[in-house]
Amino acid sequence: MTAPIHPKNPESRVKLFWQEGTQSDVYVRTHGPFTVDEPAVVGGTDTGPRPTEYLMIGYVG
Repeated sequence: MTAPIHPKNPESRVKLFWQEGTQSDVYVRTHGPFTVDEPAVVGGTDTGPRPTEYLMIGYVG
């Protein structure tokens, strides 16, 4: 999946590649991969932060 971040800057993109189960790798522009996953208690393998935890990083960053 690829989605533009800002319509005036089409070079800014987010690319998500599903790996398995609840795990995905995300690339932002030239950065990444950032692994997104869920904890084992909800069916993930806990190889990376939850999507909501990345959202919280954006708020405090």
